[in-house]
Amino acid sequence: MDSRKESGRTGGSGHATQLRVPRSYLAHQRGWTRLLSLLAAFAFTGCLAGPLAGTNFPFEPCIKTVGMSRLTVSLKNTSWISRTGGTRVCFVFSALPAADCYPGGYRCCNTGFNKFKFYADPACRRAITDIAYQTNVGRVISVSSVYFEDDGDADTFIGKITTLPFTLSNIDGGVLCWTLVEPCPTLAQFTHPATRDLNLFEIALYDKKVDNYESAAPHPSEPQVPATKPVVRFTREARVYGIFLLPGISFDDARARCGRGGGFLVSVMNTADWVDVQTALTEPSLYGEFRDRMNAWIGVDPTDTSSWLDGGAIRFWPNNQPPRVSGLCITAACNSTNGQRQPRACSLEPTPCTSRTVQGFICKTYTAVMSYIQAAPSYGKTYVYSMYDMYSSAANTYCRRLGGRMVSYNTPDEFNMVLEPLINGAVRVQKSAFDSNGRVTVWLGFADPAASRWVDGTPVTFSKLNTTGAPGCYIIRCPYSQTSTAGAAAAAAAGVVSPLDACTWELLPSCMRLNLFICELPGVFEGSSGATFTVSP
Repeated sequence: MDSRKESGRTGGSGHATQLRVPRSYLAHQRGWTRLLSLLAAFAFTGCLAGPLAGTNFPFEPCIKTVGMSRLTVSLKNTSWISRTGGTRVCFVFSALPAADCYPGGYRCCNTGFNKFKFYADPACRRAITDIAYQTNVGRVISVSSVYFEDDGDADTFIGKITTLPFTLSNIDGGVLCWTLVEPCPTLAQFTHPATRDLNLFEIALYDKKVDNYESAAPHPSEPQVPATKPVVRFTREARVYGIFLLPGISFDDARARCGRGGGFLVSVMNTADWVDVQTALTEPSLYGEFRDRMNAWIGVDPTDTSSWLDGGAIRFWPNNQPPRVSGLCITAACNSTNGQRQPRACSLEPTPCTSRTVQGFICKTYTAVMSYIQAAPSYGKTYVYSMYDMYSSAANTYCRRLGGRMVSYNTPDEFNMVLEPLINGAVRVQKSAFDSNGRVTVWLGFADPAASRWVDGTPVTFSKLNTTGAPGCYIIRCPYSQTSTAGAAAAAAAGVVSPLDACTWELLPSCMRLNLFICELPGVFEGSSGATFTVSP
């Protein structure tokens, strides 16, 4: 794509593009490559943005034409840094073949870029730190040249990173990264309010000005901003399924997203399950104007191809499907039926787990197991609460399969925050979980019989245990605020001030006991995996 300077802002001209999540926008015209999530005005003056965003980013007059650049960009990863409470954001770049670019009389098919502009929240100028880039032939280089422009208008506030040396020869696999900290520690918070609710992060790439114009435009795949709601949702008995569109998401990120929402990547246990999944995957809402095929991650364990991630053994595999391969993940790939009643055309395909060509994923939630989710952005964690009891080993395994572990209470404040919804009755539990005094018992996640380390490897810095030792299984016993007289009396008798005051810590004489459990998962809660949970805050 080209940008020809006509007039406007200091810093040069360019053209606007938008990275879209979770749905993709594909353009295909006269042999030009398909563009994932890229919207740009077609061959007109004024740099008006595409229909998804409705902004005028980058707020300067220019001429834009689709298909006139070889550059592509996608969001490589967003990684939460629990130690600092921030997010590391990385973009990865590549170049399309020359045959896929239409020059149109300009130089845009033969240039790299040296400026990266982005549409950020004006309140976030102090949130971007530790900027660095790496070409495919060099080392990691820190960048200090980040600037902001707003012309006194918050609606036109943009940031730009300059002095970038990307060329067509060094761009393939090159990356640009930065860290987001308070007051905007996540990419969603960093995004300008004008596009935040649309799940769009707008960027523009520029080369050096020659002949009074600058060029370079990405053909980006969709970035990994959290998918908050399933596009398709259906229920079978005590199981809820949700299909999410998030093009470019990896298997590990999809698994973690399902886990934080209380579920797993889907397992297909029998013919009926496979029919249901295929039917859901051919829903017209999953297919945009230009997409006639999609694929979605499912829950085969790549380290044990005889098991599903939810712990079930794989005893069913559809006929005429390729075999599972150790080290590869599986996608369900389906063709659009265009809303017609046609035979389902879905297949199960072994796929590299790091592939960024997958459009989405399918979560499956067992509503009889988990009932409550605690979102804790300040801790960089999500807590998922069980509604019925399990043995300690089974609870540990369940949390690991969700992508986390049993909760580790690193501070008294964390303990109070996690246990408060339980003793206040916000967490729904089965009646069998109560003792005769209306109290509930919850497993403690110690890593050793001496209760000196939590399962996350950190040392235990506070404890209310009177004794430790064999068999090494520990619980907390807490009052539960419920409508029954026993529960209310127990809470009153405990003189509840905080969970730390109200709950007792105990060493059990045997590990063969059934108790509630709470899982701790890294990352910030984005939304349910399909089921309707009570969520706090």
